[in-house]
This record gives sequence, structure tokens and C-alpha cells, in this order.
Amino acid sequence: MGHPLAFTQEAPVFYPLTVPLLLTGAPVHRLADIFSLAHLWLAGLGAFLLVRFLTNARIAPLFGGLAYMLSARTLQSVTWPNAVAVAALLPFLLLGIGFLARERYRTGLLLTAVSGGLALLAARPHSLLGAAPALLAFAAAQFRGTRDRRRFLVELGLATALALLLGAPSLLPAALVFPETSRFRGLPVDARNFGALSAAELDQVFLPVDGLARWPEAASYPGTAAAVLFLLGVGLLFRPTSGFPRPVFLALFAAALVGFAFAFGDAGPYRFVSSWPLLRGFRAPVRFLSCFGLAFAVGSALALSALESTFRHGRAFAMGAVALLAGDLGVHAVKAAATVPEETYRTQPLLAQYLARIPHDPLGFPRRFWSFGLLAPVHLLSDAERVAVIRSDELPNAAAGRFGLESVQGAGPPLERTEEAIESRTLRIAQLAGVSRIVAREAEEFAEDHEAPPIPQAVVVRVPEPFPRAILVTETIVVPRKRALDTLQAPSFDPSRTAILEDGSAWSSPAAEGATSVTLVER
Repeated sequence: MGHPLAFTQEAPVFYPLTVPLLLTGAPVHRLADIFSLAHLWLAGLGAFLLVRFLTNARIAPLFGGLAYMLSARTLQSVTWPNAVAVAALLPFLLLGIGFLARERYRTGLLLTAVSGGLALLAARPHSLLGAAPALLAFAAAQFRGTRDRRRFLVELGLATALALLLGAPSLLPAALVFPETSRFRGLPVDARNFGALSAAELDQVFLPVDGLARWPEAASYPGTAAAVLFLLGVGLLFRPTSGFPRPVFLALFAAALVGFAFAFGDAGPYRFVSSWPLLRGFRAPVRFLSCFGLAFAVGSALALSALESTFRHGRAFAMGAVALLAGDLGVHAVKAAATVPEETYRTQPLLAQYLARIPHDPLGFPRRFWSFGLLAPVHLLSDAERVAVIRSDELPNAAAGRFGLESVQGAGPPLERTEEAIESRTLRIAQLAGVSRIVAREAEEFAEDHEAPPIPQAVVVRVPEPFPRAILVTETIVVPRKRALDTLQAPSFDPSRTAILEDGSAWSSPAAEGATSVTLVER
């Protein structure tokens, strides 16, 4: 869709489950269901194992698994399936660090490296970045409690290196292309605070009010039982209690506070670090709430384990807490889960049906289109209203990919050159991009042929003489970076025979003048 596939952060092409699922040939939305449900279960398993490792309790690990698996933060992350994959792997990453601290180096090294590498292969690096305060706080607590601190740091460094090596197929293309993107030099303040937590969204953090008509990223409701137990855990910090891992709980408590404060973006303390490398390209600080969700789920289970071993009827109390949590979060999940009717996926927009009839270019490539439409806010609509909206969808970004159509702008962080060219909104750029039709809300920008729109709110512009998708040039010219786009659009420039370089040496081959044919062999 206009961007290198290996770089697109929403395409986990190297994640182990992706290709096997796609090879089944099943509908993609059903595969996304399987992918998300499997990782919700894995998230619960990971939290269960982590709490059992930290406490040796019997009932509290079950509480922790349910609390993490069905918390609003984990639940709403299925809006992006690879985000729930990262959420599922975080407890295993913490568990591996815990094994290293207890000098079980082989198990810890393997678990930390594999879970960290898989989290990178999930192609959602911003989810890992949002969880970084929790990872760092937990590692600091384990460092404080281990006997051989030097060995712990060495093993943790080795595990990190192995995780990076395992995640390299996803991480390396992103790292190589990132300097050419619009985010590399940092986002302006308003852009890097996109979706930052606001006072109007605080109810979603603490109450089960997410779901229909609410943007999901602020949703963090942990369940009433988990919230009460976490607050009791804060109280246990100030009194000696057997079976309560105070340093770990303190680390989780700190992570929850940092994640909550950072979620406000530059309106809070995050402004002191938001311009640091990596963070300066981080667009949605509300994702730091993943620390809040993880801390409440695991921390509440740690508090329950202490109460379970302290009370006379501790086991009955713990089982009651599990039942209360399961009922609370189960009802919430049914009401607020990120689901839509199946007809949503069966409905083909009228615009997609229209664009599918446009002939391919002379080489056999599909013609591209260029949409200036805005994404319909389907998450704000009732199920009954969604299908009607989708039928009249303007196919912005990469939405047409489901129907075998190709847009110019794609989705995700664009290459800087691509973004500059697209923002010009000229017919010249449309021609060079192989665009056959432009779909816009207004036609004043273009004086070319208009066609009868397939949907009432759109204007369809026919692009005259679009270029083929593959061009054989016979010469290059060198143009400084700042003048490249202007040169490309100059009437005197002929892109059918000349390519622009930003550095290097100009080249020409008069002998190639006769070899002007390009053949599409395989795609």
C-alpha cells in the first residue's frame, strides 16, 4: 500500500503464527479472531505463572491470570491483534527476568530471550515502549533482591541481545528505513501528544464505561476486586506481612504511577523525556497505560496471596475474590469487547465495487487510486448503523486492501518523501504514482474529468495518462534534497526517461534508448 511491507508496523509478517494462519485460506477476520483469542488465553497463562512464581500461592495465581487476561486494557488491545500479542508476552518476559534473579540462568535466559524476541516480531514496537516503565521497574526490583548482581546483569544483557537477534527480521528493516520517515527527527508537540489521556477519559481508566462510542486506548478498568486488592496491597507496604513480596509490589506500584502520569503526554512529567531518542517519535502516550493494567492485575494477585496465607479462612476468601472478579470482568467483556457484526466483513463498499472495474495498466499492474476521504467513525456507531456506513465508505488509508485494491498513501508512518509528495495533492503526483482515479470530497482542486460518483459524498476525478507502475529510464540527474520534489513536478522534467538522485553522480546510457520495454513476469 505504498510502504515496504517489512517496515509496516501493523504487519507482523515474521511472527510465527501469522503465515501458518494465512495459509489456511480462512477469512482474515476469522483468523484475527483466532489470533486474538489465543493471545488472550496466553496472557492469562503468563500472568498465572508469574504470580505463582512470585508467591507459591494456590488461588492468587488464578486471580492474577483472570485479572490480566480480561482487564479492559488487555481486552481493548485486540483492536490491533499484534498489540494483544505483545500484551500476552509481557508476563513471560517478567517471569524470565525473575528466573535470572533466582539464579536459574538457563531457564531465565531462554524465557527472556524468546518472549522478548517474539514481542519484537509482533511488529508493535510502540506497545513494548509503552510497557517499558513496568519492565524496568520489575528488573530493578529483581536486581535489588538477587545475590549475584553482576551475574544477573550479564545474563540479562545476554538475554536482551538474543531477543534483539531473534526480533531482527522485524526490527532491522524498521531501523534501516526509520531515518527516511517523517518521525525520525521527532514529531512536533501536538503530533507526539496524539490521543494523550485527558480528564474526560479518566472514567475509562477506573470504571467499566469503555466500549461503544469510546476510543479504546484509555480503557484500563481492572475490575472492582482487583482495584480493592491493589489498594490493600499499598497498605501492606507499610506493615510486615509474611508471603508478601514487598519489593516486587513496590516496583509494580511505581510502574502504575509512572504509566498513568506519562499517559497525559506533555501535559504531565512525560514532557521531560518526550524529546529523547525513540520517545520523540512515539505518537500516543496513552499507551503507557499498559503499565497500569499489568501492575493492577499482578499487584492485586500478590496482595491476595498475602491475605490468603494470613486469614483463617484465606482460601475461601481468595476463591470468593476469583468468583467476584470473573463475574465482573466477564460481564464487562461481553459488553465492551471490540467486536462487530460479521456482515461488516461481508459488505463490499460501493466505491470498492466501482474501482474494481478499472482496467490494469499496460504492464498488468492494478491501477492505484487516491482517496482524500476521512475514515468513517464506525467505532462510534451501533451495530445496526455500521453496515450502512461501510457500504458508503470512501476507502481511506489502506482500507481497500481487503478488496484487492491499491491506494497510494497506505497507512502507518510514511516515508518522508512519500508524505511530502502526497501532501502536494497535484495531478502530476497522481500520474507518477500510477493513479487512475482520485476520490475526494470536493473537486475544486482538480479541473480534469469528473465521473458519476458511486457514493453521494464523494467526487471521482479521472487522472489523465497515468504512468505505468514500472518505468525503464536511460539517465539520472542529481538534485539537492530540498529541490527534488519541485524538480519532479516541473513541466520540463520527463520522468519517463530520467530519475532523480539526491546524491552520487549523474548517469546516462545512450545505448539504452532503444531498450524501452518492461515486462511484468511475476508479482
